[in-house]
Amino acid sequence: MNDLRIERARSEAQLADWRTVHNAIIPTAVLSLDEVRERAGRNRLDVAYLGEVAVGCSTVRPPDEEGLRFAPARGFVEVERYVLPGDTVPFVTLRLDRPSLPPTRN
Repeated sequence: MNDLRIERARSEAQLADWRTVHNAIIPTAVLSLDEVRERAGRNRLDVAYLGEVAVGCSTVRPPDEEGLRFAPARGFVEVERYVLPGDTVPFVTLRLDRPSLPPTRN
């Protein structure tokens, strides 16, 4: 049985895998390898592998104080902030502090 693992896209092969998955999921916003390299300089790109097959990708944009202003306006509060060993970008955990609004009826 193959195990699912998630790796940061750093090598050319990983960036190409990230690109393949991204372009399959979002065919209306196809990215070139050069665009993926540029994006990797600004964001954290991860690739999910099942065995040796790329099956998913994610983009995490680094938070900054300006970029988190949306959260409190929507009822979220910061409950944790940490930096992983060897990394410089903090991870921010948010929690919805108030109940969400009831669904609207059509």
